Amino acid sequence: MPDLATVIFNCQGRQVASVVDRNRLAIDATLHVEFKNGEPVAVLLEATSSSIEYWVGWIATGLDRWTVTLVGRVVWPTHVEAVASAVKGRVSQQTIRSALERAMLHIRPADVGTAPHKFAGPLGQMLAVAERLRLCDTLQTDQTFVWTHYCMPLVSYLSLTCFDVLGQRREWVPFGDWLRSKKSHHKKERSAVPIRQATARELDAIDLYEEHARLYGVKQSFVGFIVEVLKEESRRRLLGSINAAALAFAPPPPGESQPRDDKWKTDYLYAKRNNYTHRAHGIDAAHPSLFPKHVFGERGWVMHDAVRSTKDVTIVMVAGWPDVLTDVVRDGLAAFVEDLANGHRAETR
Repeated sequence: MPDLATVIFNCQGRQVASVVDRNRLAIDATLHVEFKNGEPVAVLLEATSSSIEYWVGWIATGLDRWTVTLVGRVVWPTHVEAVASAVKGRVSQQTIRSALERAMLHIRPADVGTAPHKFAGPLGQMLAVAERLRLCDTLQTDQTFVWTHYCMPLVSYLSLTCFDVLGQRREWVPFGDWLRSKKSHHKKERSAVPIRQATARELDAIDLYEEHARLYGVKQSFVGFIVEVLKEESRRRLLGSINAAALAFAPPPPGESQPRDDKWKTDYLYAKRNNYTHRAHGIDAAHPSLFPKHVFGERGWVMHDAVRSTKDVTIVMVAGWPDVLTDVVRDGLAAFVEDLANGHRAETR
C-alpha cells in the first residue's frame, strides 16, 4: 500500500515540498526534479520531458515528516577551476564546462561522496590528472625541494602516470574481477577467447590474461595516450626530447651508432615509469630554480641513461625534462577535454 506523505527535499541548496510515496524512497533511488527559472519547484517519482534526474543521497526520518537530500549530475565550479588551472589556457572554460557536463553522464550513485579523482569514467580521469599536475607545480616551485634528489624524479614519474590515465578507453578492472564479473560486456569479452583442449588449462589462463591486457592493460593505455590522444605537434615534441642511439658490440663496426625509432622511445618511457614504481629508479634532473630558463635558456641535451642488451648498448640523452613531460600532459589533457566536449571520445564502461 502506498505511503503518501509530504516530504521535504533538499536540492541545489533549496527546499522543495512534494507529496510522494515514501515506500519508493531509498538511498541511491532515482527521482526527477522539475525546474523553473533555475529553481527546483517539484520532485517527481517518474520522469517527464523537462525533468532532470537526481538521486537520493540521504534520508532523515522524523515523527511528522521526512527530509531527503538529493544529489545530481551537477558540474562543480571547483572541477572547472581544477581543469582550467591544469591546462593553463590551452582550451576555454566553456569547452571545459561542456566536457565536464558530458563526463557527469558517467557518474553513478555510488560515486557520490567519494574523492573526485575516484569518480568513474572521464571525470575521474580529468580530475586525477589535474591533481597530479598541481602536485608537479608545487614540487617545481616550492623552494623546500630545491636541494632534494627525489623532487624531479617524482615530477617525471607523476607525469608519466598521467599518460595511462588519459589513454584509458575503458574503465579499468583488475584481472581477477574481470574473470568473475557477471556484467554482460565482460562476459562477451571473455567468450571471445577460444577455449583449447581440456589438458591446456595453463594456456587458456594465458590466453585470458593476454586478452585482459589487450583490453585493460596499463601499457595499452600508456601507448594510446601517445598515439591517439596527443596531437602530432605534442607527440613530436615528446619523442623529439629523447635522443637514443645503439652502439653494437659486434659488426657493424663498434662506434657506428644506430638511432632508435619512435617505438623504442615509447617503450623506454613506459619502462622508466615502471622502474620508478617497482624499483624506485627515478629520472634525475636539476630543480628548475637552479637553472632558470630566463637566465640559461632551454636546457640542452643531458646524458641520461645507458640501456644494455646482449647485442648492444643504447645511449639515451634527453632535453628539457621534466618540463617537456608536464607540458605534454597538459597538451594531452587539453586534447582529451576538446574531444569529450565535441562528443568524439568513446564512452568508458
